Amino acid sequence: MAELVDALGLGSSIIRCEGSSPFWCIMQFLQYTDILAGKISDEPFAELEEYAYAGIEKRESLGDNPYASGREEWVCEIPPKFEMWLGAIINTMCKLHTEDAGWYGVEHSMFRIEKMWVNVMSKGDQHFPHTHNKSLYSFAAYIDVNDGDAPFYFIKDNQGTPIDIDSRSKGMIMIFPSTMIHTVYPQQTDNLRISVSGNIGIHFDR
Repeated sequence: MAELVDALGLGSSIIRCEGSSPFWCIMQFLQYTDILAGKISDEPFAELEEYAYAGIEKRESLGDNPYASGREEWVCEIPPKFEMWLGAIINTMCKLHTEDAGWYGVEHSMFRIEKMWVNVMSKGDQHFPHTHNKSLYSFAAYIDVNDGDAPFYFIKDNQGTPIDIDSRSKGMIMIFPSTMIHTVYPQQTDNLRISVSGNIGIHFDR
C-alpha cells in the first residue's frame, strides 16, 4: 500500500510506492514550484549510494568555483541503472523537452547525465546561489541526511523558498530546470549531509 509522506516540505505529499507499483506514482511536483520530487526506486538508489561513497573515497575534486561550491564536492561516476531510471522519470513527467517547448522526437533513452558529483557538507558549510549551464535539467538526491540538516533553497519570481531536508529525505530526489536559482543554507548540525547532484542533457545520437 502506498504511504503518503511529507518528506520535502512545502505541504506537499509525496507518494512512496512499494513492491511492484509503477515508478511514476511515486513522483509529484511540489506545490507552486517547478520541482519534481519523490522517492528513488530501491535498485537505482542502491546503485547511486554505492557510487556516491566510491566518489567520496576517491576524492577527485570537481574543480568548480569555490564561491559557488562546498568544501567537499567530489566527482562521481554515473550509475547506469540510476541514469536509465532518471531518464524514464523525466520523459514521463517533465515538460521542458516536449513539443510544446520546441523539442521533437525525444525519447527516454536520449537523456544523459552530463556531469555528476557527491556533496559532503559539514557544520558551517553552505552552497551559494547558482544555476547550472550546458544542461536542461538538474537534480539533487539525498544519500545520508538527518533531522535539522541544511535546507535546499530555491528562488522563483524573485521569491525564495526553503525546502526542509531531514531524516525522511534519504532516498529522495528533486529534479528541476537547470536555470532555476538555488542554494543550500549553512549546515547547522554536526552531522555529515551527503547528497548527489548532477546535470541532464539530451543526446539524439543515443
